[in-house]
Amino acid sequence: MVAGDARAGGLAAAPRVRDLSYLAYRLVPFAEDAIDDSAMSPDERIARLHRLIDAYGISFDASTVLRVAADRLVELAEFTDVRAAETGRTDLPEHAAMYRRDAVRLLESGMTQGHASAQGPTGEQDGQQDHDHAQWNMERGQGSEPGERL
Repeated sequence: MVAGDARAGGLAAAPRVRDLSYLAYRLVPFAEDAIDDSAMSPDERIARLHRLIDAYGISFDASTVLRVAADRLVELAEFTDVRAAETGRTDLPEHAAMYRRDAVRLLESGMTQGHASAQGPTGEQDGQQDHDHAQWNMERGQGSEPGERL
């Protein structure tokens, strides 16, 4: 188990926003395989994201959570492509394609919600969280935007 910035077994804890972003991807939900457009509008989905962020107890703005989730989905798609090639599983390329479609949709959701509504009910933004995310990506050899490599 890894806590805070502690390192164990050569692994470093990822920023908490990464944990929250994937949780939001699955629970809100934003995942293509879990979305029922008739059950929840995009505005209701964003409101649900804000409630999840509030319940998480750490101030993150919704646009950051969506961007980080998109980053993580691109990574997951790349990993899934490798696993498909290694294992010969024919179902994995479609999973990877879904992760990429979801990443694009998350980025579009963050942009179309407008700056004010993407900040959340309080209008607060946490620049430190953006900095932590960018720092984490730089340590991994990536830029701060999805798919951007240094």
